[in-house]
Amino acid sequence: MKTKTSVKERLDIGKIDVKINEKVKGDRFGKFAATASSWLGTKWAFLGAILVICLWAMTGPLFHYSDTWQLVINTGTTIVTFLMVFLIQNTQNRDARAINLKLDELIFPSQIAFDNLKVSPWSPFPRSGLMTFRNP
Repeated sequence: MKTKTSVKERLDIGKIDVKINEKVKGDRFGKFAATASSWLGTKWAFLGAILVICLWAMTGPLFHYSDTWQLVINTGTTIVTFLMVFLIQNTQNRDARAINLKLDELIFPSQIAFDNLKVSPWSPFPRSGLMTFRNP
């Protein structure tokens, strides 16, 4: 009778070193990035950006469409874009880490089953091909 193996045991069998719990105490940027990315991805943030652009456009005649008026929106969008790059990268890193852990959970049981596979001499797969596949 086979017993179920835990995640840690499966990681040891697969000989892959993965940090399962990568939460670091005091990770202020991580918390900020998670909160900011969840809020900035909403329709309200998009509507807020549209509102800012509309207000800026409406003030054009007031400032006679001067260079300073144009510089305000150019500088603002450049700063926001620069900061958003880091938030997006942090979000992508968290998503990639989560996907990799989920894929590992799917791969390890099938790898264990493949390792236990008995190949008959009449198998269409040659043993050398299996060994190549198993040990890339």
